[in-house]
Amino acid sequence: MASTLPKLSLFEAISSHDPKSTSVIHSVSGRRFTYGQLLHDVAERRHNLSNEAGPKGLEGERIAFLVENSYDYVVTLLSILGTQSIAVPLSPAFPAHELQYILDQSGASMLLSSSKFESKAQEVMSTVLEAKPKHVKLEKKLENLDLWKIVPTVYNRLLATHKDLPSEIQSAAKEGISPPNLRLSISGSAALPTPIKNAWSTLSSNNILLERYGMTEVGMALSCGLSPNDRVDGSVGWPLPTVQVRLVDTETNEVILPGAELDAAGKERDGEIQLRGPTIFKEYWRNPEATQKEHVDDPDGGGRWFKTGDVAVRRAIPTAGHSPQTWAQGPMYFIRGRKSGRHYQIRRGKGLRTRSRTRNAIPAQISECAVCAVPSGNWGQKVGAVVVLNQEYLAGKKFGPLGLRRALKDRLAGYKIPQIMRVVNHIPRNANGKD
Repeated sequence: MASTLPKLSLFEAISSHDPKSTSVIHSVSGRRFTYGQLLHDVAERRHNLSNEAGPKGLEGERIAFLVENSYDYVVTLLSILGTQSIAVPLSPAFPAHELQYILDQSGASMLLSSSKFESKAQEVMSTVLEAKPKHVKLEKKLENLDLWKIVPTVYNRLLATHKDLPSEIQSAAKEGISPPNLRLSISGSAALPTPIKNAWSTLSSNNILLERYGMTEVGMALSCGLSPNDRVDGSVGWPLPTVQVRLVDTETNEVILPGAELDAAGKERDGEIQLRGPTIFKEYWRNPEATQKEHVDDPDGGGRWFKTGDVAVRRAIPTAGHSPQTWAQGPMYFIRGRKSGRHYQIRRGKGLRTRSRTRNAIPAQISECAVCAVPSGNWGQKVGAVVVLNQEYLAGKKFGPLGLRRALKDRLAGYKIPQIMRVVNHIPRNANGKD
């Protein structure tokens, strides 16, 4: 039945394996599934999906699925791809209203669920849409590459657990991540703390982490170079080929030209990173207002710039930028943080820039709230909240972190719920009304 699967490189790769060799191991039960069994089950489910769709077919359609972490998840995902549809995975950890929004925005024509989440799937279909995160439409070509990218949190966990391994496993792990066996290790999606970078280098026999900068809208936009000298602590490197980058002064709104990185007092000028080029996303799907808001036109005729909201400085590093990589030269970029009032500040009512997904999640017991990242030894960062309690609503009743978690349990995914809460009488704001 595997012959009924389309001739995609993915299925050709799976078919190239010995049908009797193991393809999937379920970590909880220990059950093993062979490549032959996987291909058979995928083809069978693909056949069932195609029959369900009828003569119209499913090619190009979006199919959402709500399945637990299991062999069935793998089969479901591959069977959807086998119909040449677009798979829309849903996380069971998300509350129904968040899943409903993903369904609405993706335009999914079908929702599949395992028996375990059948009731949740029914709840999702009946939930009223309220929140509005943005979805990104990319214009990109795909390449067949073997690549892993790990965020600093994962490196931190690996370093923390290594010492608990048996000595022979420790030695094997160190050998496995040494330069002869691991050609390149990359960190991204969050700032890389220097202690983690140094600890990884020590453990891996000087396999220095390469830090880069990017986001959903742009993929990878800046990166440190391949030369170890070009992997500077705290820097995300230089613009990658085809990517144009400029810094727009956060105080004056002027473009910071090369050579003008310092102000009259000799202080580094903070600027918002703005990007353009063929790898930058085209638009927020079905959200022209957000697309217009997050771009700015340029009269030079080179196209519009995407406003990332991230703030950086350019800084010359004498010891870096001397490799044969011509793009990895000149001043390097160092991320400072996010623009004030952008995405992170939320409160009930008017006066602050809000995130629509979280504004509706704030319980009635809280009148104002600001969410921030708190350092965590295990995870790098955890969610913290500074809140002003709604005393009129509470009417003298106590409300602490446990109460907050209970109130948010059915509104937010568990990882989004603040683990630390600090109660204050008011949240200070600047002249623009931002905290």
